[in-house]
Amino acid sequence: MELQHCNRERDISLRSIDQYRNNAAVIPEDFDYSASISMMDVRENLPFVDPENLSSQDVLEVLLHLFRQKPGFVDRGHEINNKETAWVNAFLFRLKPGIDHDGVETFVVEVIGSSVDRMANLRR
Repeated sequence: MELQHCNRERDISLRSIDQYRNNAAVIPEDFDYSASISMMDVRENLPFVDPENLSSQDVLEVLLHLFRQKPGFVDRGHEINNKETAWVNAFLFRLKPGIDHDGVETFVVEVIGSSVDRMANLRR
């Protein structure tokens, strides 16, 4: 009985990997998710977002705003995570506050990781 349970889990895991491989062709592997935005630009482009007091929804909105400006970006799925990170196209991104080389307060996009399970569920 235990052997059947292990085989079933292995089969489920293998199906997830196959789904990931099928979806991998849909996601451009060379898409450049790097981006940054000044707090002033956040205020101008997303007036409903307070860059000094981001909510989890705000983080997602800023990330999507940045990615939508890049050629070739297709939103295949996104999800709110917390006040620092959000999921976009099965990648977990952090919106990291900092100061740029001109001394301007800026958010920089940082890739934290990815999820095979989320990739398997992406929209085509």
